[in-house]
Amino acid sequence: MPNRVIVVNGMARSGKNTFAKELNKLCRNDGIRLIEWSTITAEKAALFTCLNRRYNASSEVDRSFLSDLKSLLNKYYNFTLVNFEQLLSSKENVTFLVYSREPEEIDNFKKLCYNKGIEFITALIRNNRVKRIESNSSDKNCENYCYDYIIKNNSSLEEFRKNVKDFYNKALAKE
Repeated sequence: MPNRVIVVNGMARSGKNTFAKELNKLCRNDGIRLIEWSTITAEKAALFTCLNRRYNASSEVDRSFLSDLKSLLNKYYNFTLVNFEQLLSSKENVTFLVYSREPEEIDNFKKLCYNKGIEFITALIRNNRVKRIESNSSDKNCENYCYDYIIKNNSSLEEFRKNVKDFYNKALAKE
């Protein structure tokens, strides 16, 4: 079983990938193994396979399609939760950084982790410089959750790095 799960969320282009990169550096320095996992990896593969095209994160059409596809897969097959449970069973002594958009999905992950005795942390990357995307439910509702931490990314990269380090010190460096 992993040591903990961190769910990270935020609007498109809010800085989630930069957050992951900076957090990974801090974790490596302290001997914490961080593994990233996105809840839409399989859906992106389906998009490529079925439509013979690559996912374009800047395209609102592609974002809406993936949001709808994920919703259908979860409605009929509990797809993401099943994949998440398999992920938790696959590794030991790691911290998973999970990209998840939907509040209901985050709650399901939290319940599963609680039942397995795995520490669960949520973080929202907030960047007031990016435009809100309202074209699909995943993007529209991503801030509608009570996150454990809100990490601001509203100015320079150096300031954001400081905010990531503050998060790390509060949430992870307690080992």
